[in-house]
Amino acid sequence: MGLPSTGSISMSQINTELGRASTTKISLGDSAVRGLAGRSSGSISMSHLRGKSAANLTFKVGYSNPNSSGYHYWGYSEFSSMMQQEKYGTLVSKDSSLSNYNVRISYQEVVTTDGEVYRSTAISLIRNDVGTSTHTVSYRVTGPDGVTHNVTVEWMWDSKYSQWQVTNNTNASISSQDTYNMKNLVGSNVSFKIEIL
Repeated sequence: MGLPSTGSISMSQINTELGRASTTKISLGDSAVRGLAGRSSGSISMSHLRGKSAANLTFKVGYSNPNSSGYHYWGYSEFSSMMQQEKYGTLVSKDSSLSNYNVRISYQEVVTTDGEVYRSTAISLIRNDVGTSTHTVSYRVTGPDGVTHNVTVEWMWDSKYSQWQVTNNTNASISSQDTYNMKNLVGSNVSFKIEIL
């Protein structure tokens, strides 16, 4: 929906835009608020939030069978039409501002040869209207815990395999451990806020 571009802005409106209950305790210094305002550091005021919006993506967590490397994925993927990857999870709602993007939010769990378990969640967005043109997507994502991450992913079309490949990414992995552990949430709804930069 977006915050007002003129007039007053209330903290309850900010909470709502971030997908929180309107009465949640909040301050301008919160990382999610700073992310919405585009002010990761320094001074921040209500004027920095005018007209800001964070698109909502809600999905029912699904599961992807292990790939050839034995990796397991839980979460949501729209990539099957553009990449040689399985589509999993079910879309509940996706704001129109994300209509030109395919989204993948995957929780990965890998057991190393020495028995250690590595867990991480990565979120990737790719434009679906650029043909085979190399492109970069920058976005800000706020997870269910209210923590905001700035992500940049560079994509290149691989004509040999007829699929997109990541050539470079910054912060696409938004957690290194269990922050968004979706393994136990299969069939449950999970929401993220995404702002294209």
